[in-house]
Amino acid sequence: TVSRMCNSLDGDNALEKVKSVQEFVRLNAKSKCSLHSDENTIDITNIILSLTTLGAGNEDDPYIVRSFGNSVGIGRLSNLNNFSVLHTHNARVNSVVTSPDRQVVVSGADDNCVKIWRVFKQTGAVLQGHGGDVNGVTITSDGKYALSASDDKNVIVWNVEELKAEYVLTGHSHGVLCVAVTKDCQKAISGSLDKEIKIWNLQTRSEECTMEGHSWAVHCLVVTPDDKRVISGSKDCTLKVWNLITKKEEFTLRGHTAGITDVTLTKDGERIISSSLDKTIKVWSFRHQAEEYTFEGHGDAVLAVALTKKDKQIVSASSNQLLKVWSLVEKNEDMVLEGHAQRVNSVTISKDGERLLSGSRDTTIRMWNLKEQRENFSLRGHANPVGGVHVTADNRRVISGSLDNTIKVWDIRQQTEEFTFEGHKGSVMTVVTTSDCKRLISGSNDHTVKVWSLENFEEEFTLRGHTGFINRLLVIEDDKKVISGSADKTIKVWDLEKQEELYTLEGHTDQVYSLVMTPDGKYLISGSYDSNIKVWNLHDRKEEFGLPGHQRRVLSLVITPDGKELVSGCFDAMIKIWNLQERKEIWSISAHTNCVISLSLTTDGEHLISSATDGIIKVWNLPHRAVEYSLRNPSNLLKATISPDNSQIICAGSDNSVSGWSFRTIPKMTRLQGHTHPVVDLDTTPDGKKIVSASYDNSIR
Repeated sequence: TVSRMCNSLDGDNALEKVKSVQEFVRLNAKSKCSLHSDENTIDITNIILSLTTLGAGNEDDPYIVRSFGNSVGIGRLSNLNNFSVLHTHNARVNSVVTSPDRQVVVSGADDNCVKIWRVFKQTGAVLQGHGGDVNGVTITSDGKYALSASDDKNVIVWNVEELKAEYVLTGHSHGVLCVAVTKDCQKAISGSLDKEIKIWNLQTRSEECTMEGHSWAVHCLVVTPDDKRVISGSKDCTLKVWNLITKKEEFTLRGHTAGITDVTLTKDGERIISSSLDKTIKVWSFRHQAEEYTFEGHGDAVLAVALTKKDKQIVSASSNQLLKVWSLVEKNEDMVLEGHAQRVNSVTISKDGERLLSGSRDTTIRMWNLKEQRENFSLRGHANPVGGVHVTADNRRVISGSLDNTIKVWDIRQQTEEFTFEGHKGSVMTVVTTSDCKRLISGSNDHTVKVWSLENFEEEFTLRGHTGFINRLLVIEDDKKVISGSADKTIKVWDLEKQEELYTLEGHTDQVYSLVMTPDGKYLISGSYDSNIKVWNLHDRKEEFGLPGHQRRVLSLVITPDGKELVSGCFDAMIKIWNLQERKEIWSISAHTNCVISLSLTTDGEHLISSATDGIIKVWNLPHRAVEYSLRNPSNLLKATISPDNSQIICAGSDNSVSGWSFRTIPKMTRLQGHTHPVVDLDTTPDGKKIVSASYDNSIR
């Protein structure tokens, strides 16, 4: 059938026909092929068909496990574009699920196999027994058994510990597409191409009953937290709620205009979330048996949905490999994450404040003239997205690190590539240079720090010791030492002259994401996904004190020029100010509606610039602890910073744009103080020279 449909792909309607074939393949044949129409090719083997959350580590930034093509990958919610491959099948992966203890991943694929993988031990096994594609997998709440549904019409129950088949459940007349299990591990429920839902008794290993009602194939199932009901999604565009005690249908939810592809429930059982081929995600009220609202924004069929641990966010995957994160609290789109989109990953500004450098996932580096607000030139050469960029102190060179595992050195004046450093075996996401511009230091996902000579373009040496990605690098003490913060939860201090590790700072319980030094060079301050800020004494090589207070991961840190105050930005949209001498929090505010991703200070320490994924940049008068003005970016913000001469506010957005605003044109705020209670009304005299205020303190001024 697929072959016949492909042969008709011609003319103006080719793309619509391709989408029809995609839908047919997804819901019926699951054929492994590419669909060709002249110059248009859609490779359906790389469509994301399944994803789930793996709540290990910090619950505010969980791991997301997803299938794509023949592989199963794992990555953080905050960095979905950077996935590590756990394992691969010999054919397309259709379903992936994690165990309740978040340690085991089970996947099923078109190679007729089930794979069980212990994530953090990095061990696994291939289980064979099916005679057809494995369409769905699940795991019991005690983690002892995995169940798989297959085109061979069977459900197999596997022993996870012993890695073998326990028994087979047979009875469907067509391929089984999905399987679910009750929390008490007593019953399994399966959905099939035969339009039927079967309930199985796992104690007697036999069928209890068959429930009929859908007019087309049943593609997804989820059991309510109380084990009393199961919800099914079908190609007939409906969701049905069935009573597992009476074995009867209770009600039907209608609203989608194309087949249901996935369904999940919030932990309290109050909300149903469904995805569909109609490109939408719908949130339904279980109690009121009605639709609450619809998320729209995917440009193609939505094939999978998952909830984060606290049920605050939905992660969805579409057939064009686009991942989106949605807020169930704000009822809006939190962020867009495209695997190969033109997103700006990093920005940096030259020391003279005249030029901005941006690195993007379109594999290019672009140089922008801030004064004339135009692009100077684009640097092209990387084979994969650019992860980080850096301008040398002399403004002569640009250094770029990429997901292609290379580092490139560019001549700014000539606008040409000088040299490419090769040696890392993983993505290069952070690069810095020494103040004399003679050395380049890079941190990679291969867990190493490498030091390179910018004089003879050779690798000098490699620093090994970390067991996780390198997130941040700092060069200190007149270029004699470098500090690295890693996903392995540690901070390491390295001697660049002796080419060795000096010591390790341990104390964080999740990855170290941000680093900053006090102006006197005595203390290092770190922010982590564990929600903690730690201050380290580099002379005594130990933690001096901690600054507890944030409830979620700390994403950004800046310190005032006098070294007295620290400002921190958090995933929960909070900004806090800390007195480092008194070692305590002195001010806190819910600054944005989404996570604060970057903070910058003007050189005089008077103004703080905060940016968040709500698309808002705020300029704060730091001494007065007040917002002077806000700037709205049309897309999700990735970073905002201020130029060294304090003349420009620059931001990078997920819409591929780099925006700039003049900082000096905004008048400084003047505070008029005198009222002792809230001011409730204001007016100005006709000549504009006087302000009249009325207050709850019973006075007019």
